[in-house]
Amino acid sequence: MVSGVVGSNNRRKLDPEEFRGFALADPLAPLVFINGADTKAAQMFTLAHELAHVWLGQSALSDVAPVSSPSHATEIWCNRVAAELLVPLAAFREEYQPKALLRSDLDRLARSFKVSALVILRRMHDAGGLPGDQFWREYRRELERLQAMTTAGGAVTST
Repeated sequence: MVSGVVGSNNRRKLDPEEFRGFALADPLAPLVFINGADTKAAQMFTLAHELAHVWLGQSALSDVAPVSSPSHATEIWCNRVAAELLVPLAAFREEYQPKALLRSDLDRLARSFKVSALVILRRMHDAGGLPGDQFWREYRRELERLQAMTTAGGAVTST
């Protein structure tokens, strides 16, 4: 299910900062709910993440900010599964050009894999192209860029 409002009240929008989605792992009728007020790229990641919870048979609520780093083993595993589903590391390595300009490569790869630049940064790190300190610096820079676009009234499609 996807919705961006509370019930059928169009005046009560769901805030992606409060939650991104949830999974109910019922053996007969599992359910994944995605916050439709989030960007499409973020919705795709949330869907993949919540599906991983269903595969584990665990209900869950995704309510963390994108910059956080989960400490719970299940959340880390679900993030890795989501990243691999959306941007398989083998395919990523074929397309990734570590010597290219970061911004242009981020944009190119995000378009190619149809995910956010944040996911691409993570995969660059996973592929060994960005060491931890540079990864977090670039990740925060990208978050700031996206937040500035939202504050300026622009439609953000890549978080």
